[in-house]
Amino acid sequence: MRDFLALIVCLVLVSSCTSSVHKIYTERFQMNTLVQVVIYAENEKQAKKWAENALDIIADLENRYSIHRTNSLLFTLNERGEGEIDEELLSVWEKTEQLFQLSGGLFDPTVEPLMRLWGFYSEGDKHIPPHEIIQQTLSRVGLKAVQRKEKHLDLHGRRIDLGGILKGYALDKAATYLKTKPLTGFLLNAGGNIVAWGHKPDRTPWTIAIRHPRHPAEVIALFSIDEGSVATSGDYEQFFLVNGKRYHHILDPRTGYPSSTGVAGVTIVAPTGIESDGLSTVMFLLGRERGIALANQLGIGVCYIMDDLSVWTNQFFPGLSARP
Repeated sequence: MRDFLALIVCLVLVSSCTSSVHKIYTERFQMNTLVQVVIYAENEKQAKKWAENALDIIADLENRYSIHRTNSLLFTLNERGEGEIDEELLSVWEKTEQLFQLSGGLFDPTVEPLMRLWGFYSEGDKHIPPHEIIQQTLSRVGLKAVQRKEKHLDLHGRRIDLGGILKGYALDKAATYLKTKPLTGFLLNAGGNIVAWGHKPDRTPWTIAIRHPRHPAEVIALFSIDEGSVATSGDYEQFFLVNGKRYHHILDPRTGYPSSTGVAGVTIVAPTGIESDGLSTVMFLLGRERGIALANQLGIGVCYIMDDLSVWTNQFFPGLSARP
C-alpha cells in the first residue's frame, strides 16, 4: 500500500495577481510530508489565518488517526486488537472497504505487518526479509478476517494502516473548511496529493507537473485542471536498491513482495481527495490494462508511467503537454 511519500507532484503556480486579490502561501511538515496551502483572496490578513486553520485540520486528523502516534485511535485499536471507532473514522473505513472490493482485495490496509517487516516505517532499516518470514507474516494479512459491527472493529490478529487513503481524506476536510470562506480559489498539496478549487486571478487552470520517475529533479509531463483532486502512486519515493533491483513500498498483499506490474507511477484525477488517493494505489497494484479498464468504468482520469517510461492515459485524463 502506498505510504504517505509515494510521489511528490510539482506544482506550476502562476504568481501574478490582480491588485485586489492576494496570493497567500504557507507550508508545514505534517503527515510525513510537506503540506502546502495556496489561497487567493481579497482579505490578506484573514486568508493567512484560514490557511493556518486548514493546516491545523490536517494536523488534528494525523494526531487522531496516525498509527505512528501512540495516543491515536488507530494505534490503540492495533494494540488492543478490537474497539470502537468514531463516526469520522467510520466513513474512512467504509471507503477502505469499498476500495478493497473494487480492487479484488489488492487495496488492503492490513499489510501493516509486511510494511514493518520490510522496514518501510523506519528511516534506515529497509531490507529484503527472508522468504519464509514473509510467508509467515502473510498469515496475519487479509481484510476479510476483520469483522465490523456498526462502529466496533475486531481485527482478529490483523493490524491496520490507513495511510493509503487518510491523506486524501484530510485534504478533503481542509478543502471543505476553505470553501466556506470568501476565497476566489485555493490549492492544497500534500506531497503529491492535490485538491484544487475555484480559480486564480487570471482564471487560467491549475497546472500540475508530474515528476520523472527515474530523475526526480526533472518533469516528465504537464497537465491542467480547473478543479478537483490529483494523486500519484509511484515506485520511486520509498524504495531501496539491491544489486540494481528496485524494491518499493507498494506491497502486493497476495505475495508479500513489492508489486511488479511494470508500473513506475500512476496519476489519478478524481472529484475528491479520498478517491484519488485510494484509487492511485489501486491502479498501481492492478497494472496498466486492468487499471485503465477500471478507470474507464468509474469515469475518472488515469495516467500511467511505465518502467520503460512510456506514458499511457485514458479518455478522462486531461491532455498532457511535454516537459517544460
